[in-house]
Amino acid sequence: MPPYKLEYAKSGRAKCQGPQCKETIAKGELRVGTGMMLPGMEEYTFKWRHVCCFTKRQLKAATSTDQFEGYDELAEKDQQMIKDMLEGKYVDDRSIIGKTGKASEEAPASPKKKAAAKKKRADDDAGDGDGEKPAKKAKAAAKPAAKETKAAAKPAAKETKAAAKKEEPKAVEKKAAVKKAEAKPAEAKKAAKPAPKKPKKKTVQDETSSETSSTSSDSSSSSSSSSSTSSASSGTREECKYGAKCFRLNPEHLAKYKHPPKA
Repeated sequence: MPPYKLEYAKSGRAKCQGPQCKETIAKGELRVGTGMMLPGMEEYTFKWRHVCCFTKRQLKAATSTDQFEGYDELAEKDQQMIKDMLEGKYVDDRSIIGKTGKASEEAPASPKKKAAAKKKRADDDAGDGDGEKPAKKAKAAAKPAAKETKAAAKPAAKETKAAAKKEEPKAVEKKAAVKKAEAKPAEAKKAAKPAPKKPKKKTVQDETSSETSSTSSDSSSSSSSSSSTSSASSGTREECKYGAKCFRLNPEHLAKYKHPPKA
């Protein structure tokens, strides 16, 4: 026979393991657990159900409150509910879901709700005799001021637009003058550039004179070379140390050294 356990739901995350339920068990709601020993475990694991999801088949095995662990820790009304459950009064009675145990009690107000309620009371107390709240009065007073500011801003905006339109032609003229001034130096540079010189055409007379000058230069160079040769030959030369027995016949040697006539 499996063990049974009774307790109030701790978190509100567990789902009912009833065959046709599978709904979440609310936090604080009274739940019934059936113990199961899983392989490798030394303690029982419990599958939880709503009170109304405890089936007739289970009621045949559970006949006394002594079989339920945690029965003594329940409130008196919940102990009576378990007794009625064992008699089969709540089988498939889903109207009690969320209304058993501590879940049926009114939940305490959250800190945010408390702060909101406190602020509302303070605003009500600060209102004047007509019952109008300060926030509403401030909002109503701010509306005319906003309208006046908006009305005053419209003429100023119109004047600004008109002034901008007047300044537009001046700005265009100024841009045109700047472009014109920038274009003048470029035009002046173009005008200052000298025209490229055309090569002169050679005439027949020029060609004839150039040929004549080149001919005269050639003749003068040949005359100078002959004169230098004659001067070298006529100058004093050293006698060759080999004398008549000299076997050298190259012109440079013969030009530098004297040789006696051969016998």
